[in-house]
Amino acid sequence: MEKNCRNSDHTTSEICDNSHTFVATVSKQTRDMDKAKVAALSKSKNAIVSAMTNVMFAAQHDIANTIVPELHQLCITQGATKLKDLKVDNHTSYSHHSSTKEFQQSMAEVVVDQLLGQVQNSGVFSIMLDENTDVSVHQNLMVYIRYLASVGGRVQPITRFLGIRQLSTANAESIFTVLVSMLESYGLPLDKLVGVSTDGASVMVGCKSGVVTRLREVTSGLLATHCIAHRLALGTGNAADKVRYLVKFQDVINSMYKYFAYSPKNMSRLEGIQAVLKDSKTRLQQVFHTRWLTFEGSVQAVVDNYSSLVSVFLEDNSAKALAMHKPITTYKFLYTAHYLADVLRHLAILCKSYQRSDIDFTEVNPLLLSTVEVLEGLRSGSGGNLSQFLNQVPETPEVDSVGLCTFEFKGHNIRDSAQQRSEASSACSQFVGLVIDNLRSRFTEEGDATVLRALTQLFDPSFYSQSDSSVLSEASSVVSDYLSSCGVGSKSDVEAELVNFQGYAKIQVAKNPHVYLGVRDLLQLSIRSKSTYPALAVAAERLLVAPVSTVDCERGFSKMNIIKTDLRNKLCIETLENLMRLSLFTEPLNYGTAFDKWASTKAQRILM
Repeated sequence: MEKNCRNSDHTTSEICDNSHTFVATVSKQTRDMDKAKVAALSKSKNAIVSAMTNVMFAAQHDIANTIVPELHQLCITQGATKLKDLKVDNHTSYSHHSSTKEFQQSMAEVVVDQLLGQVQNSGVFSIMLDENTDVSVHQNLMVYIRYLASVGGRVQPITRFLGIRQLSTANAESIFTVLVSMLESYGLPLDKLVGVSTDGASVMVGCKSGVVTRLREVTSGLLATHCIAHRLALGTGNAADKVRYLVKFQDVINSMYKYFAYSPKNMSRLEGIQAVLKDSKTRLQQVFHTRWLTFEGSVQAVVDNYSSLVSVFLEDNSAKALAMHKPITTYKFLYTAHYLADVLRHLAILCKSYQRSDIDFTEVNPLLLSTVEVLEGLRSGSGGNLSQFLNQVPETPEVDSVGLCTFEFKGHNIRDSAQQRSEASSACSQFVGLVIDNLRSRFTEEGDATVLRALTQLFDPSFYSQSDSSVLSEASSVVSDYLSSCGVGSKSDVEAELVNFQGYAKIQVAKNPHVYLGVRDLLQLSIRSKSTYPALAVAAERLLVAPVSTVDCERGFSKMNIIKTDLRNKLCIETLENLMRLSLFTEPLNYGTAFDKWASTKAQRILM
């Protein structure tokens, strides 16, 4: 019996040992399987991230989605082995255009989340609006957002693409509805909207039912501006339209542009003569009324290539060539061309300054005044191009041997007369005078511009170093009325804070004149002192974030036209928005977050 018990104990021990061995084996197999699964998932993730990198490259270089599979294959051919793991089986390779769109959507969501996080940290934001028609004859609303962010220890305005929406009709009600829907979809509260900039069209700024008027009804203290670049172009173009000879001059330039742009033979002839004469190879540009400042490039091209142009027309000897040769071989044409080259150069500099993304209201008036001062000088004197021309021609018309008033200029005979000289001088002087008047009238400080001007004066260090405080007193009155209307505080409380801040700012400017050089320096001071001067900090933030132009929207439309071409005219608005968002994104993208978003959308076979 004892023997049987010993056998039983031995058997039980063996069973226990076998059980432990089995459990250990199963545990090891489970761990191995888990490791294998983790390794497989890691390979799959690496493959997807590599594919997303290619998709991002294609989007940022405006490459069609249909090229992405070939891009994958090219990378594999060159040794990018991670992309080989994209192919699960003969039916699933994640290279189809539907997979590419899913990748784009996930990456675009990462970009949006990053943008919205920065906007929320900003507290306040402004928007820029414009509408345009794409190649499919669809009207689209382009929206850019402007917010504040800390850059190098200073609070700076940042402008980014927010979105694009298709409009059923481009009236104020439709634009307003689409805009509000977009802001709500992104979780951007309207009470944080403090500024808006438009192109000045009646549908945008109409006093009865325009988009801006409708926005004012749902948000207080909204500062609206008419794009400064549009105002500059309109002021210059309208001035030219009122001078009869400049209208004719523009037609001549456009005729010369078409003569060369539409004929390879004529262009080849011009380039050959330019090579012989060693003239500049600057090309003529077409002039549009809405973009009149592009005229500067064409006028300068005429001045630089005048001898070559005349030589081509004489060599051609056709009716069309001779029809252009006649008007450009006159004193009146040459005087006007050289005069405009001087004037338009400074207007073009102003235009480029107004088209900067980081420009704010504090820079608008100084840039305008400096340009007007230069134009006043050109009106009564002459610039570099005109002085050089006048030095090469007779001071008065001279009669030649056959009784005609001509002179030689760059190897060509030019017709001259006292009447031509008088008309040329009068037309140019009239044009500059009209430009100056238009700039002053279109940039008058009315409506919200009065508030922005007062805010600028309040933070201008130059007024704190003057004994006369009348400017600051007047600005304080306007600012206190504005801030109290925004609900920042009662007018008396705001006024008291303004008086206190002015005393503080005056001491700081006197103590550190090398630190507080401009408006932005005092703006930074008020924002840093937010706990002490909360109302002033609000005023500073609103001034900094206020948009003054819609040039970023125009750049957005240019990007839209690069992406949505005749060959890609079927792009839906969602895909177009994603492509624009990725193409305009310049910061490093978190592909890990993009992968997580993509993996969470639905069950992916590659992850099973």
